[in-house]
Amino acid sequence: MLARMWRQTEDPSTAPKPLPPSAVAYPIPQLLPPTTAPDRCRKRRQKRVRVCRLYAEPPSQPLIDAGAVLAFIQEECPDFIGGYVLRPDLERFYRNDLCKREAWKPRHWTAIARQLGEITSKKTVRHRGQRFVGYRIPRL
Repeated sequence: MLARMWRQTEDPSTAPKPLPPSAVAYPIPQLLPPTTAPDRCRKRRQKRVRVCRLYAEPPSQPLIDAGAVLAFIQEECPDFIGGYVLRPDLERFYRNDLCKREAWKPRHWTAIARQLGEITSKKTVRHRGQRFVGYRIPRL
C-alpha cells in the first residue's frame, strides 16, 4: 500500500531513497541462535553400587515381635491358617496376652503392624459393615 502511494506522488523527492550498503537495516541487534552443547557436557547417571555387608544386621525388635505373634497364632489356632485376622484382634492379643506372657515391654502397634504387613499379605476387609485391615495367616 505504501508503494502505491509513493508511485502516485508527483514529486519524486518524497519517494524513499535506497539505503547505502554500509547502513544497518535493523537498528536492534539480532540475537545469535543458541549453540548446541557438545556431548561431553551431558550429565551421566551414576552407576548402581552393590553393597555387601560382612556382618549381618540383627533383625529389628518390631520384626521379632511380629514374628512371635504370627508363630503363636499358627501354632495355637490352626483353623486361622489361610484366613484373615483383623487388626484390632491382633493388637489386643499382642498387648494383653503375648507381651504379658513373654514379659516384654509392648511397643507401638504401628511398628509391629508395618513388619506384619511385610511378612503376610495385608488387605482391607469388611466385617459386619465396618472396614478393617486384615492380615492373612500363612502356612508354617
